[in-house]
Amino acid sequence: MTTLPKVAGKKPFYKELEKGRTYLWCSCGLSKSQSYCDGSHKDTDFLPIPYRAKVDGEEVLFCLCKLTSDGPHCDGSHNNLPGTYVNDDPESAESVSMRVRRRIDGFYLSLPGGVRAENR
Repeated sequence: MTTLPKVAGKKPFYKELEKGRTYLWCSCGLSKSQSYCDGSHKDTDFLPIPYRAKVDGEEVLFCLCKLTSDGPHCDGSHNNLPGTYVNDDPESAESVSMRVRRRIDGFYLSLPGGVRAENR
């Protein structure tokens, strides 16, 4: 049996949710439709983690590295993975998809908690 999840990505997955809808977060990292479960965990010890949206438009960062201690939410654990920032391109589609939320003391933060910050 698999004991460690597969790292599916080194940045979180941003999503605006629909109130009352339950989302099944992939905890194994094997799903081909990240960050959602597609049943690929079948031969592992992992199970999907359900998350129910509380309000329409609720903004979340689902963890893709699968190392979070706060699943399904990103807790910044991806920052400790080798190579996370070595080849980071701020103009890449992945980086650009992270919406700028607010500016604090010269830093742009994607979401409260500062998961992604840039000093511009």
